[in-house]
Amino acid sequence: MATLSTGSTLIWFLAEFEALAAHYPETTAWHFLVASFKLCDLDVEEFLRSAPEEAQKKRQEIIDGAQGLKDEVERRCAIKDNMDIRRLATITDRDAERLRRYLTAWRVVTGAE
Repeated sequence: MATLSTGSTLIWFLAEFEALAAHYPETTAWHFLVASFKLCDLDVEEFLRSAPEEAQKKRQEIIDGAQGLKDEVERRCAIKDNMDIRRLATITDRDAERLRRYLTAWRVVTGAE
């Protein structure tokens, strides 16, 4: 079985904490979703100051993993936002070419065909 990345492990821990805080008997998919959102706003350095010793030993790895996940979310959001044609009054040939490039980038980032 593959080992989770440190960023994914951090999301796992956040999901568990979220479930505990909400008094749920188990961690559900919704807790993982909330944890993913929280990671985007989480000050990882501050979080690690009070983290268990096991996490302290992997401090830089956790910081790098969390930053990688944050960067990926930001990249996907930026591409998706740039693909939104609702803000355009008309679509010029130049807009169409730009949208084709963003669609190609979106497919690469999401693994879509």
